Amino acid sequence: MTTEVAPDASAVAAEPEPVTIPPPEPSIEDQIGPEPPDEDEAEAQITPEPQAPIELAEPGANVGTEEPDEDDILDLTSIVPPRKLVRIPVKGSPKGEVHELRLLDDFGIEEQQQLLSWSKRFEALWNKDGKDLTPRERVKMKWLLNAMFFKVLDAPDEVKRNVDDTVKSRVVTAFTMVPLLERQKREAEQEAQQEEDDGIPTSDLPSTAS
Repeated sequence: MTTEVAPDASAVAAEPEPVTIPPPEPSIEDQIGPEPPDEDEAEAQITPEPQAPIELAEPGANVGTEEPDEDDILDLTSIVPPRKLVRIPVKGSPKGEVHELRLLDDFGIEEQQQLLSWSKRFEALWNKDGKDLTPRERVKMKWLLNAMFFKVLDAPDEVKRNVDDTVKSRVVTAFTMVPLLERQKREAEQEAQQEEDDGIPTSDLPSTAS
């Protein structure tokens, strides 16, 4: 008679647990719909200009054997500021809800440029007399407000959709438009200063005195 021996449970390899991959963050178009066209918006096909290849320096070529002076080091280290908290009045919640506001540094350079573009267009429409706004411009202004608000507030979509336009405008103005426009102004001032530093000193100009 043959006796069957049950396999040792310890010898059986345990199956790995499935890895759950979080879904990607939805785009603004998925959240609030596609951007409506401008009054005079026309479709244009832009052919990008060919870019010259970037020559990369050899690794370690600029690193000397001696300890560099502190004045020769471009120090980009900084402490990441904490996110600000904002209490937002939400429909159905008399006391409101507290949520975080994203930092400008939370966004990549392309998203920062997109936010800056949206803020300029929103400000231009906001500063127009309401009587001069066309129906299409009103729709565009509403979309731009929602797009910026959805970007800057770190909260569920259900919360964002239950906030009125007055609160959205205050959040966008305080935490989106102002920092972006201040950065643009600061960069413009730095560029102007650089051009002034690279210019011809006044003392080197020829004298007009006879």
